[in-house]
Amino acid sequence: MVFISPRGIDRPPPLSTTPRNLSFTGLVLLLLFLSIASGALFPIAILAPAWQLRVGAALINSAPIPLMGLAILHLAVYLDKQDELLVSRRRIAAALALPVALGFLLLVPLLGTALVRQQAAQLQEPQLRLRRASTQLSALRAAVRSATTAEDLSQRLVALQAPPLTAYQQNLSLEQQRLLMNATLDRAAVQIARQQAALPSANPWLVAPEILRTSLACLVLAAGFAALARRPHADRSVLDEVQQSWHEIGRRRRRPRRSTGDASTKDVMRALARAEEPSPGPERQHER
Repeated sequence: MVFISPRGIDRPPPLSTTPRNLSFTGLVLLLLFLSIASGALFPIAILAPAWQLRVGAALINSAPIPLMGLAILHLAVYLDKQDELLVSRRRIAAALALPVALGFLLLVPLLGTALVRQQAAQLQEPQLRLRRASTQLSALRAAVRSATTAEDLSQRLVALQAPPLTAYQQNLSLEQQRLLMNATLDRAAVQIARQQAALPSANPWLVAPEILRTSLACLVLAAGFAALARRPHADRSVLDEVQQSWHEIGRRRRRPRRSTGDASTKDVMRALARAEEPSPGPERQHER
């Protein structure tokens, strides 16, 4: 349709480019999401729980951006259904939304496992540190016990990377040095035992609220992308197809089945009908 101004100059309709502008805005939002998601990938460490949680958090936090972009693409097609470019963009974006919805469903077990693994790693790190301290303590006790002279003891301590003896301790005899070192090592052993007793045990329930929060977020986002996703050559969204499948399954379950009581009732009716039929008389029997 062409608008003619009073001066006789043809002008396009004032809102003719609005759907395409909306479509371009939707594409910009989709590209913005891709840039945010790709930035969270580096440095890549696929098997590390920290990397999995970082990428998962970036995807969940930035997921509303592509949802808005998809909605804008659908709105642009709704405003101008005859524009083939808009329909093509919407078809491609809706087809790509399906694997995105499946990806958010897969994030539920992946992030839950990563949270449990991260908790185990956080508890294992202080345990390893205390084990190394206990091993170092045992090596120092052996060095103090096997030293033959004060100089030998000092050299053994330097080899084990222990704090050197002070000038006052170096002037003492070997037995006095042993007493001081054993008293110091006993105090260190008591501190290590206290720290080991204070370490919390692994408890998956401590991360249950975080697992629940991330799982709900992933499920909601998966449903949102499924509502805007379409399979090729489909006229409905994937979410509508899933809902229809569930309704059909429920309808089949609620459908009444043929019971044995109905069959037995029919048999009884047939028997009664046969009983009401007249039996052949003696003349007919004689003829036979």
